[in-house]
Amino acid sequence: MSEPKLSIITINFNDANGLQNAGDQGINGITVNLLNELNMVVASTVTDFDGSGNAGFYLFYNLAAGNYIVEFEVPEVVTFTTQDAGDDTRDSDVNVATGQTAVITLADGEYRRDIDAGVLATVTEENAVYSIQSYVNRYQNKRAGK
Repeated sequence: MSEPKLSIITINFNDANGLQNAGDQGINGITVNLLNELNMVVASTVTDFDGSGNAGFYLFYNLAAGNYIVEFEVPEVVTFTTQDAGDDTRDSDVNVATGQTAVITLADGEYRRDIDAGVLATVTEENAVYSIQSYVNRYQNKRAGK
């Protein structure tokens, strides 16, 4: 019996249309939690570069068949884009209010690479405008006490 894998990728920034467009880049440093049906964290990772140097990727390996929710932890001032705006391979799958996906059911041996989250490309805080990657870096440094 093969071990199911949940391979969920890409948190990308894009405009308010909720779709990953050509040129949209991923964001490193976003904490991604995998929750079970009881809303308890069963795994956690942070978005980073993939093997080809593309930013914003994450993976959860060797998961048992079952129901899962993916949760993206972003700073409070970061805005998610529209959920399910169109083509499932290009749209954001995250509820804008909760930062969570709907329940994802994994069958034995299933491999998913189409669950992602879109956020707006800029953040405004204290009368300053930051690119999303710059703001996330700043936020992570604050959390780490740097």
